[in-house]
Amino acid sequence: MLISAVFTGTDEEETKAKKVKEDETTPLTPSTVSAVTEEVEEVPVANRISAHIGETNVKMFNTLGEILDEQKLTGPDYLKLKQATEILKGVLPGNSEDDLLKAAFATMRANDSTFTKKVVSDSIDYYVKIARETLNKEIGGLEKERKDRVDAPANEVFKLNAEIGELSAQIENKKLQVQNINDAIFKEKTLLDQREKDLTATVDGMVASLLKDKDKLNNILN
Repeated sequence: MLISAVFTGTDEEETKAKKVKEDETTPLTPSTVSAVTEEVEEVPVANRISAHIGETNVKMFNTLGEILDEQKLTGPDYLKLKQATEILKGVLPGNSEDDLLKAAFATMRANDSTFTKKVVSDSIDYYVKIARETLNKEIGGLEKERKDRVDAPANEVFKLNAEIGELSAQIENKKLQVQNINDAIFKEKTLLDQREKDLTATVDGMVASLLKDKDKLNNILN
């Protein structure tokens, strides 16, 4: 997966998971489940909702930008206008972004009369579509991982809980297995939930940036 792979195996995941687990105050936290209690917890770990919200991640944002660049349109468009604006920023320091956008647009339009405000607006809509399609694709990939790393272990917990009711002689050993698996599920679910929320927040950030520029360009360009 293009974006979520940015976090694979990083220390940042471990840090976030540890912080969320330490901050969790509900009695349903796996670490609070006793290995010798007679009742198995009522709320399955896989059904818990993390309180940690998604946030824009710089690495994901940059990776998303690369994805948009790889699928850029031919001819002058929004991305090329932004690139031209960045070039002008170095040539004309001190000018406002609006003035630089106008200058870049005028220069590109002088070279290609088909480059209009509508072309810029339509290209932004195209990149918004690509960003949202990328979100859907990446979340789909996370769901496949979730089945292997959350749902499958959760099913194992269900089976173990059934054995606990039937095998009184082994009940303490089985409860210990449940606790260990629940701890692992909670850790993996926390990581996956955070990656999904970061991914969503990142795409939302990109979309908001694109739409903001769209509104700005619609107002400042003739």
